[in-house]
Amino acid sequence: MNTDPLFTVVADRREEIELPDNAVYIHAVPEDPRGEISSAWRQEAERRGTVFYSVTDSILDLSSIELCSTVSRVSIKTRNRNSAKEFWRSLREARVYLDVTEMALHSIGTLLQGLLESDVDIRVVYVEPAVYSAHREPNGDELFDLSMETRSSRLSQLPGLEAIASPNRPASDILVPLLGFEGHRLAYLVQELEPSEGSLEPILGNPGFHPEYVFYAAHANGSVLRRKNLWRRLRYALANSVSDGVYAIVGVLKDYPDDVIQTAPLGTKPHAVAALLARILWPTRVQLVYDFPVPRSGRTSGSGQALQYDVRSLIDHVNGLI
Repeated sequence: MNTDPLFTVVADRREEIELPDNAVYIHAVPEDPRGEISSAWRQEAERRGTVFYSVTDSILDLSSIELCSTVSRVSIKTRNRNSAKEFWRSLREARVYLDVTEMALHSIGTLLQGLLESDVDIRVVYVEPAVYSAHREPNGDELFDLSMETRSSRLSQLPGLEAIASPNRPASDILVPLLGFEGHRLAYLVQELEPSEGSLEPILGNPGFHPEYVFYAAHANGSVLRRKNLWRRLRYALANSVSDGVYAIVGVLKDYPDDVIQTAPLGTKPHAVAALLARILWPTRVQLVYDFPVPRSGRTSGSGQALQYDVRSLIDHVNGLI
């Protein structure tokens, strides 16, 4: 039975992705081996005309991101994508691969929206980790040590993707957290936003990257799920599927047709991309709030399968659903 996510091509590793001639490949400056680009694979792709851009960003400065290739450097203002309109225009004849494996969420949002607005043929790439790092100081809920808990960081919307007010709809009350292994992030979100009783609609990655991961995630978020009596309200989406994440959000929108919903990506990168796409596609119905965690170095080891998401085909499929 084929269990690959919809609109997705799955490879055993990044180097098995076959880039067409004259493609553009955008990736983050790697901090962990999982984000490193194989020199042999890159050289072969460059020989056939592919241009690689590395992204430099920081959650300490959300105002802009820098893209650098061997031939050019581009600065993009996150709240003014038109500052790079020549760059967007230059990509229209190429297939663009946006590798989000180690990219910060505000950079993904800026690039994804700019590419979609410019009608670029885009594929999103994500490489799963082979193993998550065990927590250095295990507690009762969390098994993995993924980010540094810095409450000095603000809970806010992403630059350039702030809420668009709709005069015909009330302020957002439905909170849709996309859950991961870090229960303290869900607890912080609920503490700060104080959602009303019955307004939480959590989405849990199931199946996970590995069969046992759904149990780890449920355990990590268990204290809030129990306190808020949310077990029966859980919605599920394949943890490595952008399309499943989007469909789960669409399900919430259909269940609350008169409301604005607020998503909060706390889990997998594919689900974060799903939340971004929902915000871009339905800006008067979907808001997105984020807590800007600081990733811990060495939080994963090894590389799992590489997934390539056909974002354009997904958008064509869901555009008429809401």
